[in-house]
Amino acid sequence: MNGFDFGRLEGIVVGTNHSPKFHRADMLVAIDQKFHEREGEWLDGLSCLKVTQNPTHREDFIKVELEPDYENPHEDHDWTVLRANLSGFLALAVSLHLGAENIFLLGFDGGYTAGKETPNFHPYHYEGPGMNFYTPQNQYYDFYKDRKIINVGMYSRIAAFKRVDLKSDFYGLVNG
Repeated sequence: MNGFDFGRLEGIVVGTNHSPKFHRADMLVAIDQKFHEREGEWLDGLSCLKVTQNPTHREDFIKVELEPDYENPHEDHDWTVLRANLSGFLALAVSLHLGAENIFLLGFDGGYTAGKETPNFHPYHYEGPGMNFYTPQNQYYDFYKDRKIINVGMYSRIAAFKRVDLKSDFYGLVNG
């Protein structure tokens, strides 16, 4: 996302973790308690809806408390992505739950290679244990493959959704 014109973003924008440092956000999804502590001053000044699923000391975050059962075939799978415990998964689940009809994933690379250049748009290189979840949990995106979700990024490892180039008119793909 280096060089992307964030002014192109339309509609409701949901950001995760550091991303609202680069674009406006109507909602921030950040689940890591250490992030909440480390970025406290910045979060204090951020005026948007803030969502998490983990315990937090912050009173400005709404805590979503859902525990999906993947073994139950009758469960409503609109929330299955929560198990991965990643902000991006939660942002997608919350967006769908709130009725989003068209979703464009920007910066969802779905994979991480330590020590190599990544297509992430931000300079914050997280190398914590949560990154283990990308590959094994990638299968849970398949629950959403019939939704209008476009993965804007040709390098993403998420195969459940149509991938398009960042330079394309991605909004026109569903709105046109």
